[in-house]
Amino acid sequence: VPPGDVRVGDSKLSGSAGWFEDDCLIHQGTLLIDADLAEMSEVLALDPSTLPAITLAALSGQPITKGVVDGALEVAFANCLGPVEPGEVTDAETGVAQRILDGQEWLDPRHDEMGVLA
Repeated sequence: VPPGDVRVGDSKLSGSAGWFEDDCLIHQGTLLIDADLAEMSEVLALDPSTLPAITLAALSGQPITKGVVDGALEVAFANCLGPVEPGEVTDAETGVAQRILDGQEWLDPRHDEMGVLA
């Protein structure tokens, strides 16, 4: 199991990846809130039995709204990082992101320039 995965039993609920250098961190993650897993398997050309995934909606037995997820994430980030202050991306943040993208430093060396696993 990759270290960025969140699993419930044998089913994947979330995955993540990240990159850091000095005091810069980029983290991305996926969280299956609600999805048609059969359609996902079809679009990804996977055998449904090879996609052991579960959604928050399936776990809870009820629909999950974006507001509920946003609120839970805000509380979790605040608990780990301190108060969350909504705002615009600063010029400094944009500059760091552009430098990283220009150098493609964020790509895992096992991936080609398009991000496809080699």
